[in-house]
Order: sequence, then structure tokens, then C-alpha cells
Amino acid sequence: MNTFELCFTLASRPMSLSASSTMSKACFSLVKDTVAIAFATPKGRLRAPLKNILYPLNPRGLRYGARTSAYKRALTVEPPWMCVSMKKVFVDEMTREEFRKMMETAKVAVIPIGSTEQHGPHLPVKTDIACATYVVRNAAEALYPQVMVAPPVTIGVSPHHMCYPGTITLRHETFIDILVDVCRSLKHHGFQKVAIVNGHGGNEAPGYLAARRARDGLGLRMVFISYWSLIPREVSDAMLDTKIIPGHACEFETSLGYVLFPELIAKEIPHRLKPPFHLPGYVGDMNEQTADGYAGDPSIATREKGEKLIQAAVDGLKSLLTDFITKV
Repeated sequence: MNTFELCFTLASRPMSLSASSTMSKACFSLVKDTVAIAFATPKGRLRAPLKNILYPLNPRGLRYGARTSAYKRALTVEPPWMCVSMKKVFVDEMTREEFRKMMETAKVAVIPIGSTEQHGPHLPVKTDIACATYVVRNAAEALYPQVMVAPPVTIGVSPHHMCYPGTITLRHETFIDILVDVCRSLKHHGFQKVAIVNGHGGNEAPGYLAARRARDGLGLRMVFISYWSLIPREVSDAMLDTKIIPGHACEFETSLGYVLFPELIAKEIPHRLKPPFHLPGYVGDMNEQTADGYAGDPSIATREKGEKLIQAAVDGLKSLLTDFITKV
């Protein structure tokens, strides 16, 4: 079921907003993400979502209450995402005064980093940064208001993927300088602790070096961690048939994709292909080490696997940040 079908299913049956907090929040989030408006009647029942006020499948009017008063209610009621308590944790979503206020409680700044690179023929090029950002957002909201999140660094070090279209890369030195400069800005505003949460294997060496430079040159207390390393081995082994983590566009990342961006995944999911060769320590490009830009067997990925794996990563980051706040 895609996003629109789920939105239509929820809209087709009125439900009590108080009946299920989880479903209500899910519906609100869904409606927000599809740029729709949901409004409540005086009896507190959720009515059909409206896209630009008009119900897209019924040009003659709303499925429920197609009256002028219904349109007026839709225009005057607060959007549901305004009614649900929202925890602003991303710097770029705040006003300067909101930032100033949160600095009174924030103990750690987190920088999500990833890549914009090919992920086989089936996953979007934003896969790495989407996964890292999801883990960071959920952990930060759980620890609100102690954690603030810097704007994600969406382009990483991916020269080994330039052999495939869609990849954008930074030079190692540029990437390191960007991270150090972001850390410098965060320190200027009062942060003493910064965690860099990574979503791309190619960022690990330069990312750790940037964290080291920020510690030595700026006096910051630093953490550098890749989100998949926060997943307990027993969890990943139990969930992944291939036992490959993180791999690349494989069972692991494809399973996460079914949770985070299912609408962006290609209909045709490739099967395992034998790589051209394997040589430990070889410094090469992806077209030399893989048959088609991906590793493992993405065809056996499932949403259920993705849900458990991504939640384990969120829980691991929450625990790490809590210790970083209280013990360092």
C-alpha cells in the first residue's frame, strides 16, 4: 500500500481522535507529508483529507459533509500538525529566538552526515543521508530538549561511486573542512559536546579525522559513530539472512528503505549477483567490486526487517547520547 492509498483508507472510515493516539499521530503525519488538510467535525471525528481543499477523487465535493460549512471549517481549523505537540530539534527549522531558548537546555549538538550517491538500480541516491537523519531525528526528539540537530550534510566522500550516474562527491579535504567549520559554528553558539552520526561507509575515515581535528583544534568533546554500528549484533544477525551490514543497497539498506521511503524504491528489486572479484584491501571503484553497484541480495529485504533494525539503531543512539550527556 503506497502513501496515497493509506491516506485514502484512513479517510474512508471516520475514527475517534481519542480512540487511538498512535493511529491519530500516524494519520496527522501522513496528511502533513502529502500536503493535505485534515479537519475535525464538532463531534471530534476525522474527516476526509483535502488536497488544496478539494478531495482529489471526488470533484463534486467531499465524501463526508460536502457543504459550504465544511469548506469554511477546513479553512479556519488549525492544521493537525499544529494541534499535535511538535518538538523542534533541527536548527534549520527554528527561528533564532527558538534557537536561543533551546540553548538553555541543549547539552549536545548532533550532525547527521551521509551521501548523495547511486544505490544500485532500485534505491534512491539519498538513501544514506535519509537513514542517518531518521535515526538522529527520532533519538533527538526522545531526548528533547537536551539534543539539538544541525542541518544534515547530504553530500559525502563518494569518489568510488562516480562510475555510476547520480553520484555527487566531495573531496576528502573539503568534507573534513565542512565538518570542522560546522563544529566551529556550534561551539561559537555555546556547545561543548558534538556528535557526528554517519550514514555512509566512505565517510568513516575522513569523518573521524574531522572529529579528531574538532577536538584537538577547537577543544570540543566529540563522538563519531555510524548508525549501523549502534545495532546490536544479535539483532542484525537475527534479522538479516545475508548477515551483511551495512553493505550497499543490500538486504539491510533496502529493508530500511521499505520503512523510510517505500514510494521511491523501484518496482524491480535485483537479486544477488556474483562480484567480478574480491581482493582484501583493494582500493577500487564500485564497478570493479560489484556487478551492478550493489552488494548482497536486496530481493530478500522486507519492511518488517527494516522496522526492527531502524528502531534498534534509534534506541542505540538514544543510549549513546544519554551517556555522552551524563558521563562525559
